[in-house]
Order: sequence, then structure tokens, then C-alpha cells
Amino acid sequence: MKENLDFLFSESESIPLGEFVVARLKPLTDVTKIIPSEQIEHVFWGCNNRASLLMGWGIAMQVSKESGNVLIVFNPKQEVTFPDNVYG
Repeated sequence: MKENLDFLFSESESIPLGEFVVARLKPLTDVTKIIPSEQIEHVFWGCNNRASLLMGWGIAMQVSKESGNVLIVFNPKQEVTFPDNVYG
């Protein structure tokens, strides 16, 4: 069953500074509560540079189209600036 959740951004101290994770959520995951690790499937682990962010964004868009459940996780202390052309 495909849900209509496009993108969910979150933070975790387990993600090192300068890195991020794109993950697929299992169907019917309750995103209003803390998501248990067994509900998360890592798809891409990238670093916070322009090329990696663009690749991660593309992968997140594909996962969203396939399953509707995509999670992008950064370190809470990480400042992230997406390139202008990621909103395609």
C-alpha cells in the first residue's frame, strides 16, 4: 500500500556531522512518534557537499515515487543548504 508521505526530514545525533542518511520507511509507519530503527531501511549515506546532496535528493525523490515513504536524517548540529536546483 503506497502512502502519500513525500519527504520527512529528521535529525539524529547518531549521524556524524557533515553526513546524512536517506532512508525508506516501512509501510504504515507512524511518523507522529519516534520512529523505531526496525522501521527504517537506509538507502544512501552521504556527506554534506553539493554533489552528495544532489545525489541524495535524487535518491530520495526516487524512493518517494516508489514507496511514498522517505526519510532524510541529519545531525541536529549540522547546517544544511540545498542547492537551488534540487526542487525539480
